[in-house]
Amino acid sequence: MGPRAEESWIGTGGGLPAYTAPDPNPMRKAALDTSIPRVQTADFSCPLGVYPTDPSSFKPLPGYHWAFEASDGDEEHDQWERWPDRYMYDVVVTHARVDALLRCLIALLPGRCYPILDVLGRDIYREVDPYIAYDAVGIERFIDGLRRRREWLLEDGLVGFGAMSLEPFVYIYVDEHKILTLRVEPSLKDRAERILAAFDLAALPEPQGIDSFEHEHRTALAPPEEGAEGEGALATQEDIVEELIERWRLTLNVDAEGNVDDQGRDLGATPWRCVVALRNEQDDEVCRAEVYLVAPSLAEAERIAIEALDRDPDADDACVLFADRLSPEEFASAVGPKADAAIGNPGPYAVRALKR
Repeated sequence: MGPRAEESWIGTGGGLPAYTAPDPNPMRKAALDTSIPRVQTADFSCPLGVYPTDPSSFKPLPGYHWAFEASDGDEEHDQWERWPDRYMYDVVVTHARVDALLRCLIALLPGRCYPILDVLGRDIYREVDPYIAYDAVGIERFIDGLRRRREWLLEDGLVGFGAMSLEPFVYIYVDEHKILTLRVEPSLKDRAERILAAFDLAALPEPQGIDSFEHEHRTALAPPEEGAEGEGALATQEDIVEELIERWRLTLNVDAEGNVDDQGRDLGATPWRCVVALRNEQDDEVCRAEVYLVAPSLAEAERIAIEALDRDPDADDACVLFADRLSPEEFASAVGPKADAAIGNPGPYAVRALKR
């Protein structure tokens, strides 16, 4: 969890305690866990967050596989489903060269792009939290986010990221194995292949990265330091995701009106944990809290969470930063004896103030 909770609980009608707003441009240091060994062969290294379960059988084969993909969708589909004819490249490269290759490929993007972030989050019914920017942002915003959080993005086994553009069509994505997928329109094919050739990568029928072997994923972040607070505390995954959501203008790309699991099963009303920030007219944060509630959809969970808070007189707007579904056991641990009666009955059941 990024923010830390106050020890005292407050009811759904109580006011929040005094709050010191964080720096509007916070950047807590993200330290990598130095106790994690990096698995590597003579000429191939793995990210810290992904490792083969049997290093002795790990025989990677760098290179790339390419294919032509015909245009999908038609004029009736929106821009996200209507991709043009394109060439696709799945690229396996030693982790030591992923950063440099990514820098070269980013040059294919135009001045504005749509960042992408996929995170293995806290939601009990969804393995991956998929974020995308629905409005193009300046390429400098994307590059600045990479610069600030490069170590986490390139080392952690619980995150994938990238960016795309529509004119020209370019799609760049580094998955949680740190295997890179590139898609470009035909006019950029030669340029893309020259970049790959510059890294001595050859076309192969089947390159083999760590995903071709039995492997495990883990976070590469160092655990929080006990007793550290404020700017001295190390960044958690939630801290970093919140920062990138703001910097890259990301939106959680799920159906806000439904409530299904990864298999598409309707879940009905489920327990949720929502983190809500209240901001003033200058967009400075004046209050933050987590709300434990029951709701039948993401949209309804956000509405209930915001209405559960007494508005600070200095607050002008409310924003739900995170909304994750909980297991009944997690919910019971958070709200206590009232949990049994709450299941299936939408509404807020506990609110707790948070401090940064």
